[in-house]
Amino acid sequence: GRDVKYVPVTPVQVRESIVKRGWGEWAAGIMADYSAAYAKGWGDFTTTFVEKIAGHPARSYATFLREVFVPAKHVQVHHHPTAIAELERILVQHLHETGL
Repeated sequence: GRDVKYVPVTPVQVRESIVKRGWGEWAAGIMADYSAAYAKGWGDFTTTFVEKIAGHPARSYATFLREVFVPAKHVQVHHHPTAIAELERILVQHLHETGL
């Protein structure tokens, strides 16, 4: 729960930043080109690939977190019921897939 501020970055700024970090002109040019393309709406579309690959419709980030995030500290997560249930699910799936 905290606000995130969107800060637009121009393709020129992308290029300068990448060169400044030592990635070189080639990488800077590619990333600046991608930045310009996305700014013009190149990536503004949806597909059904997630559903085809995962076997279920895509879900929001908030839903994903509710489904898989374990609300526990790092050193305690292995004791949390959600984590234990997910590990059991993965192990049983592995047994079925491998025929063990």
